Amino acid sequence: MGICPSFDEFVNRCEDLDKMTVSDVFAIQLMQVPQVTEEVALAVLDLYPTLLSLAQAYSLLVSFPFQD
Repeated sequence: MGICPSFDEFVNRCEDLDKMTVSDVFAIQLMQVPQVTEEVALAVLDLYPTLLSLAQAYSLLVSFPFQD
């Protein structure tokens, strides 16, 4: 029809859909990387449940490089 649903209709439709969490989406993204299996993706998610948490941890490594 090309008409946007009302807010209440939108909410009702969303309640019927399977909900994906940010971690679910992140896991799917991780598994797109070559040689990253589901097992590896889940291990990463255990430590870093979101892309932001992984990026923040990585930024700490970049900020404080290992010294010889």
